[in-house]
Formats: sequence, C-alpha cells, structure tokens
Amino acid sequence: MPTHPHTIKAVEKALRYIESRLEGPLELAEVARAVGYSPYHFHRIFSAVTHEGLGAYILRKRLERVAIKLLMHPQFSLTPYIYNWGFNSPAAFSRAFKRYYGLSPRQFQKEAQGKSKLEFYNRKNGKVGLIQEAYVCRVNELIESIMEKTDITVVQLPETHLAYRTHIGDCNNLGQSFNALIEWAVPHGLFTPDSKMALLYHDSHKVTAPEKIRHSVCLVLPQAQEVPPGAEYLCHRGGRHIVATGWLHPSELEKTWTALFLWMGENQYAFKDGAPSFEVYVNDPNTHPQGLCHMQLCIPIQ
Repeated sequence: MPTHPHTIKAVEKALRYIESRLEGPLELAEVARAVGYSPYHFHRIFSAVTHEGLGAYILRKRLERVAIKLLMHPQFSLTPYIYNWGFNSPAAFSRAFKRYYGLSPRQFQKEAQGKSKLEFYNRKNGKVGLIQEAYVCRVNELIESIMEKTDITVVQLPETHLAYRTHIGDCNNLGQSFNALIEWAVPHGLFTPDSKMALLYHDSHKVTAPEKIRHSVCLVLPQAQEVPPGAEYLCHRGGRHIVATGWLHPSELEKTWTALFLWMGENQYAFKDGAPSFEVYVNDPNTHPQGLCHMQLCIPIQ
C-alpha cells in the first residue's frame, strides 16, 4: 500500500469528493481532475490504497446509499437516482443491486422490514400479534436503557476541526489506528491531556461488507489549522444532530447505537443522508477504574 503523503492526501480528497456527489453524475475523469491527477494514474493509486477500483467503489457506495434509504424510508422512490447514475432503466439498476445484495431493491426492503419487526412466523399461525408485541417490548426496553445511561438532546452542533486518518476494514483494529494517530500528534504538539478523539462512520455494517467499512479516526483540534504530513485536516460542518451523552463501556456501543436510532424513529426525526454519524471521546477508558468512556454519540438529522 503506498504511503507517500501526496498519494494518501489525493485519495482522502477523492473519498470526500465522491461522498459529497454520489447522488449526481460522477465520472473517473472528474474525480481525477478534482485531485490533480490524470485518470489513468489516479485509477492506479486509488486501487492500490483502497483495494478497490474507482468505478467499483462509486457503484458500491451508491448501492449502499440506496440500501440505507430503503431501510429507513418505506416510500423511497428509486427513479430520480437511476438515470443520474448512468443506468438506462430501472431494470438495469435492479440487476446491479441484485448482483451486490442477492435481492432486488424491493425484495431487500421487504426482507429487512420483516426482520426489523421480528415477524418470523407465518401470519396464518395466529402468532403474529404475539411477535409484534414482543417487538414493541424490545424497542421500549432498548429506548429505556439508553435513556437511563445517557442524556439525549437535539442540538445545532457548531463546526468541528479535525485531524484524521482513514481506517478501512476490520473494526477490531480501530484501537491501533487511534494509537497511531496519537503517536503522530504528540511530537507535533497537537495532543494534550485534555484532547478529545472522535470516530466518524462513513458506512453501515448493515449494508457494507466488514472488510470495506470506512471510518475516519480523528483528533479534535481547537481551531482550523494546517495539519503536518501524516494526517489530513477536515472541517466537520456541524448542523442539527441527536446527541446522546453519557459514560459507556465499549461493549455497550452497538446496543446503544441501535437504541439511539430507534429513539430517532420513535420521535419522528429523519436521518440526514450523506452525513456521517460519529462518536466523540472525552477520556481514555483505559484510565477509568471500570473501563468507561465519557462520550457523545451523534446522529445527523434533517
């Protein structure tokens, strides 16, 4: 994997460029031009860094965005996206989606909704009412658990300045990426005992293969500034967010995120497509007697 700072910087810039323009026409030449490379050269370095061709990456991200929309918006219409993305018909798009997920978009949505409601029994056996009741109880239980452990607010977050590195793949190695970022920051005078760390989620494990999930491992900066080689600068634009603040053990995170998204749905807030959810860490859990971390879980909303 290339490690030259200029190469990494170009790929980081391309990832941000692609993410901000997924819902319109997007060509290799355009992305390459945006980062200052020829299409041929940039395609090679992008593949070397991400282990995925640029065209395949753009297609995957678009299909995953559709999958998320199908999960969260029952009345979502595919039509406006299909032609913008270069497909000549809904059938062509459906075939691409099915190659990736093994189901057509509508089959995917139907199956996902069925699982989310715990309807694993045939309606004819008379048990659906019991299953739906169990689902409601489970939702209430999860929401009650997060409200006991965190304070949930809906706020307008300000801009946040970050130094970050991209982590692609195994989530179990995120700790190593954080340690490497801190080791980079210390000699540059960017890390202090009061520094906060953050993790941005660019993908969802519900629709993205584990080896392709992308995170941004971040150090929160006090202000906008030039970042030395070895990391990249990012200004997170802020905006309206649901924020859950509390002391949590790392083992509780998955359950807490699930509960927070359920809280969002039950309170009729809508997720803001294309913006990352993220965590902010105020302390190092390794220094806490019970291994707890004082953190914020943030979901962007419309």
